[in-house]
Amino acid sequence: MGFMHESVAAPAFSGLAEGPNTFDVPHEVLKKINWGALMLSWIWAIWNAPMKERLLSFFIPFYFVLLALKGNQVTLAYRKYDSLDHFLAVQKAWTKWGLIVVVGVPVVLIALSIILSIVIGASASHAS
Repeated sequence: MGFMHESVAAPAFSGLAEGPNTFDVPHEVLKKINWGALMLSWIWAIWNAPMKERLLSFFIPFYFVLLALKGNQVTLAYRKYDSLDHFLAVQKAWTKWGLIVVVGVPVVLIALSIILSIVIGASASHAS
């Protein structure tokens, strides 16, 4: 009883990367949530998905949820990876950048707004 593996063959999408991925992919990897696709949906789709998903992720609200659920399958069918380890490393990088954008940017903006309000408040009290 080992891991269930599935070979991922590339469907006939336009703009398909050369050749399908030939390595076996554990079933658990295919079913995992793709956090990069969830957090950076249309940006992730530009590099990891065929044109249909790119357009849908840009124009349809909440399409990012479907990309998160099916993102690993979509990108493995569309984009060529050297190995399973290469695929996992690339998607881990997307997750890291997704966290930076989704968490880091708001934190920086909040900090800047607090600093700006303190500076404006201090200058207003000196003016009166």
